[in-house]
Amino acid sequence: MNKRAGAIIIKDGNMLLMRRVAEGRGEYLVFPGGGVESGETEEEAMKREVQEELSLEVTESKFLFEVFNLFTMGKYPPRQEYYYLVTGFTGEVKLGGGEAEKMNETDQYYPTWVELAKIKTMDNLVPAVVKDKLTQILNII
Repeated sequence: MNKRAGAIIIKDGNMLLMRRVAEGRGEYLVFPGGGVESGETEEEAMKREVQEELSLEVTESKFLFEVFNLFTMGKYPPRQEYYYLVTGFTGEVKLGGGEAEKMNETDQYYPTWVELAKIKTMDNLVPAVVKDKLTQILNII
């Protein structure tokens, strides 16, 4: 089964998201993360993806929840997704990995800090199933 591991990175009342601008899909925000590779755990995949995408080393994390995501914007088949709360990390946020290599006028990536209080009202945070679950957990009003 296709699996994805995502990071919910929180610091000082803000959450680190990846703002995407993609031709044909417009502008939206996603949780950092990516596919689980053969031979790695979901947590290892999350840590690798955070390092690759954001240039951060995760030092503290814990499993939060998993969801089955049916709506993957037509880019991927439905998949099981695992999300980890990241409360400790080292390094400076800097775009890296495949995202930095693919960056161009029609495919853009921007690491973006967003106030936790704004998460609930964001219409362009995907996947919605993760946003809804996270809102419940954090009791964002």
